[in-house]
Amino acid sequence: MRLFSKGIKLHKDLDIDFSVSTQNVSGDVYTFLCYAGQEYELLIKEGSRVEKYTKIAVADGIPIYASVTGEFCGVCTFESGDVTVIAAHIKNSGEYTPPFSALSHTDIPSSPAELLDLFKNAAIIDTFNKDYLCNTFGKYLTCDSLLLFAVDDNPYVVTSCAVMCDFEEEVLEGLSIITRSLKIKNAVIMMQKNFKTAQFFKKRYADIKVMRATDKYPARLNALIYAKKNNSLIITPETCRAVYRAAVFKEPCVTKTVTVWGDAIQKPAAAQIPIGTTCGELLDMFESHTQIGKIVANGVMNGYLIMPNDIITPFIDSITVMSDCAKMQQKGCITCGRCTAVCPVGLAPYYVLRRAAREGSSKAYFNFDLCLKCGCCSYVCPANIPLDTYIKLYNDERSKADAQK
Repeated sequence: MRLFSKGIKLHKDLDIDFSVSTQNVSGDVYTFLCYAGQEYELLIKEGSRVEKYTKIAVADGIPIYASVTGEFCGVCTFESGDVTVIAAHIKNSGEYTPPFSALSHTDIPSSPAELLDLFKNAAIIDTFNKDYLCNTFGKYLTCDSLLLFAVDDNPYVVTSCAVMCDFEEEVLEGLSIITRSLKIKNAVIMMQKNFKTAQFFKKRYADIKVMRATDKYPARLNALIYAKKNNSLIITPETCRAVYRAAVFKEPCVTKTVTVWGDAIQKPAAAQIPIGTTCGELLDMFESHTQIGKIVANGVMNGYLIMPNDIITPFIDSITVMSDCAKMQQKGCITCGRCTAVCPVGLAPYYVLRRAAREGSSKAYFNFDLCLKCGCCSYVCPANIPLDTYIKLYNDERSKADAQK
């Protein structure tokens, strides 16, 4: 397998706790229902009491479960990045709800049809593709092997590594359930090259191939290259664990593991929280050095800004908390060429800015449809120019211009 030679390499080692801490929240929770424009049906009435794991709605055919016990206060909306999120407001009572068999199946799945039912009924998230697993299930039927992507796609994010390390047996049992149901014989675990646990897994699980990924980002590109060459389907440790919990304990997916780090956080770590916890309450669980400046969801390379009152949706893997906003002020391009040096596909991102200013954005994009949206260019830019965002905007404008021709 030929790995890309460019990308981001960290100048210092990871200094994050590789264990997952389960956090109980006391504040209100806003359970993710769907995005604006999607259809949903509420199964409960405003003012009614709901128990954790209770099915409260169906959104685009996917059942939605309460992540805490409390009173349902109605439906509300949030702006998350460039999309609008619809959520169910539950006033958290703080009561402990023991796990119970919320799902109706009786046996561990042994066929593709039974596995699809499990994916759908448990509302399991495909954390790699940021979608529900049942929506991407068609890819499972045509793959020859599974690639367990136990690597995180942004510097200093350890969500996948922490889940793999803390819940290894549940992760591998979930992987086994999927491979047996689909009659897939080969499974590969991709782990970080500098991650010591990779050698441990290689010795303990001799029947599973362990592959060490390069220590450069974007790590996702390595997985995509391998998957295309070997007709593999990529799955994450958190997804595999959710499959195991749903199959064995009949537990729907109501929690999310999130890495919280940044220069404003005193002790970065990975935390498991109920889906729908507000960003502000999550940050209250961590001690900060200074006043919080900016909060970025899903990594500093290709993430987006969120506010403390925004919710943690099922598709957020990390929160980066920055203290010094002044360092993030955008300046003019100094033509240093760093963006070109790190681009995995050899583009010159700064060129889009110059040509756009000269000829108009509709003509500026030409070969930038090759962009992977990895965010390497923005991450290394000393002028803090959001190059990946500009490329996306120019591509959208070009598409509109082409559609009008």
